[in-house]
Amino acid sequence: MRATSAAAERGDVRPDDAVGAEVQPTAGWLPLVLVFLLPVLAAFGPLVPGIGSFFLFRVLALLFLCAAVFSVEKGARSVLRTLTVVLAAVWLLVAGLGLMVSGPSPHTFGELLSLGTGLALLIAVAIVRAPKKLLMALLYGWLFAYAIISLFAVAEILTGVSLSASYADERTLDGWGITVTFYNPNNYATFLLFSFVALVVLWGRTRSKLIRSATIVGLVSIPFFMNATNSRTGIMVLAVFVVTSILMLLRGRVGVKLALVLLALIGAIVLLDRMEQTPFEEFAQFLGTSGNQIDVLGIAIPVDISTFVRWNLVLVGLALAGSSPLLGGGPGSFENYVAISGAQDQTLGIVNPHNGFIEVLAQYGFVVFALFIVWLLRILRTGIQARRHPERPSRVVWIALVLGVISLPIVLTMHSSAIEPSTTWIFFALLVLAARVQETVGKVEIESEPTGRPRHETTPRRP
Repeated sequence: MRATSAAAERGDVRPDDAVGAEVQPTAGWLPLVLVFLLPVLAAFGPLVPGIGSFFLFRVLALLFLCAAVFSVEKGARSVLRTLTVVLAAVWLLVAGLGLMVSGPSPHTFGELLSLGTGLALLIAVAIVRAPKKLLMALLYGWLFAYAIISLFAVAEILTGVSLSASYADERTLDGWGITVTFYNPNNYATFLLFSFVALVVLWGRTRSKLIRSATIVGLVSIPFFMNATNSRTGIMVLAVFVVTSILMLLRGRVGVKLALVLLALIGAIVLLDRMEQTPFEEFAQFLGTSGNQIDVLGIAIPVDISTFVRWNLVLVGLALAGSSPLLGGGPGSFENYVAISGAQDQTLGIVNPHNGFIEVLAQYGFVVFALFIVWLLRILRTGIQARRHPERPSRVVWIALVLGVISLPIVLTMHSSAIEPSTTWIFFALLVLAARVQETVGKVEIESEPTGRPRHETTPRRP
């Protein structure tokens, strides 16, 4: 410890590294390789085949769990680790019971595959040792994935040819844009938001100037690609991400903060204003002319078509949850329930949930939903605690955890289904690893000073 502390004092390593070096065991090569590859495979999803419906991301997620079982971090006490394992176990149990009670639907098998491999990934990142090394491997893999996807995005913009377009323009809720490998422009927009969080963490934690420069290029390019998705929600959330990150990272630089914040807001407004139908135009239209309205506590509120459909899908989800509060409707039951309940007229033929939280509540009941919320709140608490840390590696973790969790109620409305995309689960894995790293830093700092002396020991006063 003395050697490590001395190096930290000389500036050879960061204080975070000095703290973590004493508690971080060596990671095996297999978990590191798998974690590096998973973001790339998550971005490509079923386009990279594996074994039947187990496309390669799912195969490697299960393989990673097997590797994690043989590399368990022993003796570590972590509330987040326990919560993650309990959530996964209860979620799988409820899914099985719900399937037995309600029976299968046409969407059940696909949902179970996504849910099972996603929860396997969460268990793996929660129990495996060396979370700091795994976090860096995941972040490097995410940068690599973002670079590859960006090349395909540029090719699609230039040629107009998509690898994965699967919906006609009139079947999307928020217009049309580039899809790259994600089948829907909103899914790609979600990946860009997740990538912003991942790249900010990588920028703050890497020591390599080359990687940091590549990360900056990636962050600067995200608004360009977000504009190409035509996702209004994505652009607005990205603007919030940028403004919040500026305010959190630039301490004491008021002039620079204000300039960058204004630049980000102006950029968001310009991008939104260039869309075929801007939010400003829609706001003017639905003030009495849209023909769509929702009823909230007896008050009729005019809304645009996208909000109208999403609101009715929420009502359908609440009805499904109310019909079976304990177990929910079962895996993949949402789409079938919309059809048999006759709600398709109100949802204009859209049957997917379009809301991750309602999707969990409706299909898996209040118990799983409550555990899911508690799990997210624990991650959020870890992020909030990290804000007091003076070093940049911890500050970027606090940005990632706070922004990542707080934005989920909005971000998870951008997917048709939040459970099915592999990118949702790899982002959850990123949050768990980042929170575990921060938990480790906080525990060691409480137990000892940088010199290795316990905090409760003090130098005796001279008589």
